[in-house]
Amino acid sequence: MCPHFHFMTISSSDTAAVRPALQPLSLRRSFSWTLAANAVTALANVAILSALAQLGSAAIVGQYTLGVTLGTMIHALPQLSLRAVQSTDARDRYLFSEYLGLRLIGVAVGALAVAAAAVLGGYRPDTALVVVLVGVYMGVTGVADIVYGLLQRHEQHNRMALSMIVKAALSVIVVAAAMAVTHSVAVACVALTVSAAAVCALYDFPSARFVLGHRAPEATGPGRGGEAAALAPSFDPARMWSLTWLALPLGIANALNLIYFYAARLVIVRYHGEADLGIFSASAQLAAAGYLVTAALAMATGPRMARLYAERRWKAFTSVLVKFLAVSTVLGAATLLVGFLMGGPLLRILYTPEYARQPAVLLWLLGAAAINFVSTCFGTSLTVSRQFGVQLTLGIVSVATTLLVSIWLVPRIGLVGGGIAAAATSAVRLVGLGTVFLATFARVRRADMPADAAPASAEGENLV
Repeated sequence: MCPHFHFMTISSSDTAAVRPALQPLSLRRSFSWTLAANAVTALANVAILSALAQLGSAAIVGQYTLGVTLGTMIHALPQLSLRAVQSTDARDRYLFSEYLGLRLIGVAVGALAVAAAAVLGGYRPDTALVVVLVGVYMGVTGVADIVYGLLQRHEQHNRMALSMIVKAALSVIVVAAAMAVTHSVAVACVALTVSAAAVCALYDFPSARFVLGHRAPEATGPGRGGEAAALAPSFDPARMWSLTWLALPLGIANALNLIYFYAARLVIVRYHGEADLGIFSASAQLAAAGYLVTAALAMATGPRMARLYAERRWKAFTSVLVKFLAVSTVLGAATLLVGFLMGGPLLRILYTPEYARQPAVLLWLLGAAAINFVSTCFGTSLTVSRQFGVQLTLGIVSVATTLLVSIWLVPRIGLVGGGIAAAATSAVRLVGLGTVFLATFARVRRADMPADAAPASAEGENLV
């Protein structure tokens, strides 16, 4: 999916040459770059749905969002949340080539599973084709995702952000062009995949080459020098199994989280059809726009928080977390206010009047998003502290909540039931993640009390 990357390696003689260690960006710059990239990506996602709605129909929007729904849910488990594991791997236990090898296996499994779901799901042939094509596109983005994990790990968020911005801009251009010329969502999906593969091959892997070529020798571990700089994927069975076992709890938890996030859409398409799914997904896309800030904070602060946690610098770690929580809480309140004042007009302007017929759906989804902004802080904290297993239990509870509420309410009150299910599940997640992290953090600090007396550097405390 990303041509030629198998052959992009850096020789051991290069490693012996001048290899100045990379200087991490400040948290302020990392956040700014990531926020800009997430903002462009969020706008691009809205613009893609808008192009599909304006140049197609609500049913076409529903086909595309069904593909995104199934593709995201199915790819989540075999991809194992490796980016989160990699970006918080403060001690460099695994090589980039090992993360890449395992991700390629996961991408292949995910693409085949999406194709099977499309064929066996009882969808119309044109809908099944769109689902398969979106699944392939997500495989391409999954490969690039591993490069992003490497860039995050070394706090080179500017390179990651540039890739995201270029990819987002291209996606809008190619989808709009394909729809304007062919009015075919399948052709638009093919164009989307080709553009993502081009960015992956021409920018992402050269960025990985740059970062790996400038790693400090001590960061590679004993005997890893030249091997650590290789871009070719590694498939060593013992290492693959070890990494899989480490990442599996978080991978399952993330898959369950995505199932809870998208489950209401599957219930909606089951009871109300693709057109109503398109309308619901348009509101959900607007609600998701606020995630660009919390996602930027998580990506910018995650590697730094992981290092502070590993070094037991509790004051600096707590300072970053408190600021993360404060920004997320204010953002949630602002999002709800904007939705209350301007939600209906925004839906009419971006899509068509048909999409604004149930403004309460957007408000419920915005409420769910506001709660999730705060949940992200605790979820990131659990990840950087390598608490993967407990997130699995919380994922199971989240899926059970959203399925029960959706199946109960969607057939009775329609799309609003999907919004209520999202808000109820978000509340359950916030309570669970917050309780587990605070209890774990208090226990670790008590066990490590002598280290708490050490002076905390100001590094990492200036979030914004």
